[in-house]
Amino acid sequence: MSLLRVFTVLPVIATLAVATGVSARPPELSLATVIQAGLKQYPETALPDALRLQGQAIRDQSSSLLAADPSVYLRHENDAIDNNDGFRKWEGGVAMPLWMPGQRDKRLRVADATEQEAEALVRLQHWRLAGEVRELLWSVAIAAAEVNLAEQAQASAEKFEADVRHRVAAGELARSEIIVVRKETLSRQAALATASFKHEALLGQYRNLTGLQELPAQFEEAVLTDTSIPDDHPLLSATRVAATRARSERDQVTSERRGNPTLLLGGQSERGDSSMSYDNSVILEVSLPLGLRSHSAPASAAAERRLTEANIEVARMRRDLQNKLINARNETASREQAAELAAEQLELGEAGLQLTQRAFELGESDLFSLLLAHKQALASRHDARISQLELGQARAQLNQTLGVIPE
Repeated sequence: MSLLRVFTVLPVIATLAVATGVSARPPELSLATVIQAGLKQYPETALPDALRLQGQAIRDQSSSLLAADPSVYLRHENDAIDNNDGFRKWEGGVAMPLWMPGQRDKRLRVADATEQEAEALVRLQHWRLAGEVRELLWSVAIAAAEVNLAEQAQASAEKFEADVRHRVAAGELARSEIIVVRKETLSRQAALATASFKHEALLGQYRNLTGLQELPAQFEEAVLTDTSIPDDHPLLSATRVAATRARSERDQVTSERRGNPTLLLGGQSERGDSSMSYDNSVILEVSLPLGLRSHSAPASAAAERRLTEANIEVARMRRDLQNKLINARNETASREQAAELAAEQLELGEAGLQLTQRAFELGESDLFSLLLAHKQALASRHDARISQLELGQARAQLNQTLGVIPE
């Protein structure tokens, strides 16, 4: 089997076990379950519930018999400060705002749109968190591979240094050669420390994001055959629903250009002077606002502006997603080519190291050439391993751009 094939089927996630601080991964822990765990930590998850409550409140209001709160009034007149003949008048009643034709339906549409916006927001948050989890998991995988490769490089440098010291002691090499290989060993130790610190930091971010100590055993993704932005993309769906709500609110404002008519039911009791008895009567009054356009224009214009902004946002999101999709496709293709080239370079690097090692043992090559061959072989191993991980990362980013939510 060629090295290219070996690195193509290499279990990418095995490198994650390098770092300390993360326990063994249970097999049932998948990318989808990690995302679900992260949603429990996600502070924005409270917003859809607030939107649902708002939609239900609008629906309850639309189901009311009256368009607004009724008001009670009481009025009294007398002649106490004039001739005080005993004139008395009492008047009272209830003023009840009435619905205009179609007004309740317009508000119910706003309630429907608000509740739909809540559901779209749930899916949008799920998708956004999936992107964060994908990015972090692959960053951890790459960092873990860097640690593993740094450990291998350090072990190789230490072995090489031990071999040189043995040859110096045997008089086969000059003592100055120890300085060269010792510097290489120290350099590898520093690289391992740097890689370990970065890996630990990423693991801490993973725990903070998901609340989990374990990493999923498998999170590689296959790219969809249809790499075009779907109509039900979570981001597009959310912006379209927001535009629908803005349109419903515009229609509501338009239908409510004038105030609600008011029905007043009441009664009055009146006497002319103290020698007369009270006369009682019933009051029935309807008031209808004229609805001057100049007074309703600001609210209508504001609602129209919000609708325009929402429609612009839909178009802008689609454009941005198309640009991101172009970049994601190109990045995936580039990573695929890089992985193939890195695998070929690995074969050449390993072959070159073997030849140089053999030449050094036969006295046909010097220590510097052998050290250079070691560095080139280690670099080719590094590039082959990391390029495979970066290919998996690019595929995950492409799926994220396409709106794929792991299930």
